[in-house]
Amino acid sequence: MQARLWLSGQCFECNVERIAPAADGWVVKTRARRYFRFDAASIALLRKLMGINALDRDDPAQASDIGFLQKRLIPLGIYALQGAQAAVPKSHASSGAMHWHRQLLAARHVRPLAAALAPLFSPWLLAPLMALCLWIHASYVLNTAGQIGYHDLLTYSPNELLLLASVAIVRGLLHEFGHAAACWRLTRSVGAIGYGVFIGTPVLYCDVSDIHLLPRRSKAIVGLAGTAMDIVLLALFVVIGGTDASVVKVYWLSMAAVLLNLVPFYRNDGYWVMNDLAGTSDLLKESLQACWSGTARTRDWLMLGFTALCVIGVLLLAIAFALQFGPEQLAEAAVLLPSFAGVVLALVTTLQYAALGFGAFAAAKTVSSGVQTRLNASRSVSV
Repeated sequence: MQARLWLSGQCFECNVERIAPAADGWVVKTRARRYFRFDAASIALLRKLMGINALDRDDPAQASDIGFLQKRLIPLGIYALQGAQAAVPKSHASSGAMHWHRQLLAARHVRPLAAALAPLFSPWLLAPLMALCLWIHASYVLNTAGQIGYHDLLTYSPNELLLLASVAIVRGLLHEFGHAAACWRLTRSVGAIGYGVFIGTPVLYCDVSDIHLLPRRSKAIVGLAGTAMDIVLLALFVVIGGTDASVVKVYWLSMAAVLLNLVPFYRNDGYWVMNDLAGTSDLLKESLQACWSGTARTRDWLMLGFTALCVIGVLLLAIAFALQFGPEQLAEAAVLLPSFAGVVLALVTTLQYAALGFGAFAAAKTVSSGVQTRLNASRSVSV
């Protein structure tokens, strides 16, 4: 591969790190960890450019090669003028639905830990380990289901709150290291771990962008690896902690978070795993577009139906909270104040109301955006 390409006295550097086949074409990875999809004809042109060291503007046979370089490869950063500084996003920059994020552990720190955990995702080790952990969880759920209620998940003593925060932090980090370890095992590459705000929710994340180079089943394995770490950690937690009331409370809240992360609705792990298995990049968006265009298939209607059921479920929970649970919690918090339990209950209830308000705002914004897009499409068709 030629590292440099000369054109009109200017030297352009090739930033391609890897070219890999994908289900719908090819994926080009650059040294800046950016990924681009190309069709076979474009890849052939790119490989041709990577095999030569100069282009001549006076040669008509090279006109298409020069146009491809200037109109596609240079704007994407696949080729860059030698000495030019590539735009690198800041660690706290905005990135899509991740409205704000910051690096916690650099890639050089993540890689050795991911490599150490990677053998855990060998099928011969992972399968029996998951079976054992699931058996522990099933037994624990059956033994403690009668000890926990909705009210128990809202009130905490100082020690319980400290335990909950500790488990949440450890579980969150191990969850991301699960993604990192599986990605390292399959690609021998992984990026940084950080934290940010995703659709109004504080989250941890791991840069596993190299899954774009993997077949869809391998991508799904990376997507489920975080949940596998959750299952192992919580099984170990209950084996050590037993059936103490505080342990039961923290376990059930943690397990609820794990299960919600698997529901393919809130663009979380479950949603992206479903996309990977279906061979799509955004199944809900594609289903909506197919519905608008009148080309929806059974899969599209199933996705829309499931999403509608989730929305209805969320609305029913929101109405129940607004009319009953919320006022009851505020009344109880007022009685308990100024005790620690009263402060915690008041804080939790306030956060629930804030989430309710944010959800209503986000839903209204989504509906408005969808209606506007539909109107714009109708106008363009009529013109």
